[in-house]
Amino acid sequence: NYTNSGSDDIPNGGLTSNYGALTGFIFGPNTVDPNPDPVTGEYAGGVLANPLEVIELYDFSQNTSRFTGDVQLGVRPAEGLSIDYTLGVDTYEQVALAFIPPGTTAPGVPDGSSRRAELGVTLVNQDVSARYNRTFGGIETTTLIGGTVQLDQADNFAVSTTILPVGVETVSGGAQPAAPGEFRSERTILGAFAQETLGFGDRLFVTAAGRIDASSAFGEDERWNFYPKLSASYDLAREGFYQSSPAARLFPTLRLRASYGETGGITSIGAFDRFTNLAPTTYNGQPAFLNPGAQGSEDIRPERQREVELGLDLSALAGRVGLELTVYDQNTTDLLLRRTLAPTSGFTSVLQNVGDLENRGVEVLLRAAPVRRSGFAWDASLTFAANENEVSGIEDPDPDDDIPGLLILPDSFDAVAAINGEPLGVFYSTRTFARNDAGEIVGEAADGSLVPASLNDEGYLVDASGTVVLPVRSSEARIIGDPNPDWTASLINSFEFGGGVSFRFQLDGAVGQDVFNFTRRLAALSAFGTLIDYERELEGQLPAGYNARAFGIFEHWIEDGSYIKLREVALGVQIPSRFVGPLGSLRATLYGRNLLSFDSYSGYDPEVNVGGQRTGVRGFDFVEVPLPRTIGLTLSATL
Repeated sequence: NYTNSGSDDIPNGGLTSNYGALTGFIFGPNTVDPNPDPVTGEYAGGVLANPLEVIELYDFSQNTSRFTGDVQLGVRPAEGLSIDYTLGVDTYEQVALAFIPPGTTAPGVPDGSSRRAELGVTLVNQDVSARYNRTFGGIETTTLIGGTVQLDQADNFAVSTTILPVGVETVSGGAQPAAPGEFRSERTILGAFAQETLGFGDRLFVTAAGRIDASSAFGEDERWNFYPKLSASYDLAREGFYQSSPAARLFPTLRLRASYGETGGITSIGAFDRFTNLAPTTYNGQPAFLNPGAQGSEDIRPERQREVELGLDLSALAGRVGLELTVYDQNTTDLLLRRTLAPTSGFTSVLQNVGDLENRGVEVLLRAAPVRRSGFAWDASLTFAANENEVSGIEDPDPDDDIPGLLILPDSFDAVAAINGEPLGVFYSTRTFARNDAGEIVGEAADGSLVPASLNDEGYLVDASGTVVLPVRSSEARIIGDPNPDWTASLINSFEFGGGVSFRFQLDGAVGQDVFNFTRRLAALSAFGTLIDYERELEGQLPAGYNARAFGIFEHWIEDGSYIKLREVALGVQIPSRFVGPLGSLRATLYGRNLLSFDSYSGYDPEVNVGGQRTGVRGFDFVEVPLPRTIGLTLSATL
């Protein structure tokens, strides 16, 4: 399979860039017309780049050329024995270009800039397995053994320049080129496994397995690890005593499940993250090295996850209702986290195996067929999941710490932590509301006195009468929020009507998680003053200086991120045969995704995170692009 794809991109700005369409829009004053001057064609600037100028004049693009393929060989040398070999390849080249012309409102690059970056990635896997099936004495056995070799390579090269002549877009035309950047990575993963499954009379199934894996990313003494697994399932409904019992009429199928397994995070770090990687540079025309910010740790180990799971599957009402229930206890040891170091160490952070994480939870899947009639069918499914996680085992680098077992996670504005006895990634800060001896938040009233206060539905600090009071900052460190939801759920309903018409919709929900709205915090400052907080202060709805006070209190910007979303709606229609001509059939489906969000979050979307898919930093919103609302039409035809 070969694909070639290209995209015209628009920079959004954010943590690593102060120019972009989204940052310019959010933080741009509404007193400035973003449209170009009708005479000169110039764009007016604000604090950051003009968003329309970014859209119209910046030229950012990507092109990707990708090949994926595999070869599979299989032999059957004897009855019940099969040997399979797979060679898979996934390789792609990605080229990204960025051009900002001279004379724009882009902060820091008034004379323009040009960048080119190339990324080449090759992934190769070889897998071989042998399976042997045999039945004797009413016992069915399946033996499986195999091994795998994986190789991934990545090469990255980037060049950039500033101060461009008018009409020149290439890096070579710039008067102030930056030092080129290059990175190469290569990692090998080896694995072998053996598994034995025993089946007793189509009722009881027992599986025992073991796997050994190694990754070159870890130290030589830590890279090889063994992971066992044991599972069993018992189909109680097949037993004669159950089939003759009253329970069989209520629950015609009933299966019990149990399992124990261990896995390892062998791909959780980069190929060279365990080393202290010096940065090459030049000094006075001679080659030199710079000390990196991240200190190496060659003895780090892969994270190890152990899980115990118990489950129950059953059906009721003649199979019209089905239930899958799973409870689990999952413990992850040797967490790989970056610990912030004191500047006197010469480094900013170090990757270490720090602490353990326990997850306990329940997962429920309920399926139902409420209606089954000629010309109409209704199917529904509900999934529900609740999880609690708790950090433990974090050693204190400083025995004089006020809070034992505290680890502030880097890259989070010093507001995300791992703390013994608390969920991973809780919001933790010394920028908190002042409190009285009773633990109540206090605010400053108009007469300068401190009064008990609380946050109202709009997130403003009010006294007992509902009057807004000025926030007062304390330096007392505390947990100010938790980005982990109490539970998540999804409801899917599908309807089939006569004449080939179908309708489907899906609702997703998450309840109990907090979001740190850093975007709102910055936009409330008078330097930007673009969102509702600053507007209300100008109009007198908030006391003068309210936002300046609140800016220094992280706790003020924690919001409820609970939501229910209309995730998808789809309407399908089978076109009657008299309208499809030479086609055998034609079906049209109109669908929409991420159509509606029911939430109280003041930002664009509570389901965003500046940390991407990172487990530690979650629920952090700073100029994040909301999930796109998509409407599409598909046509499926057969000849």
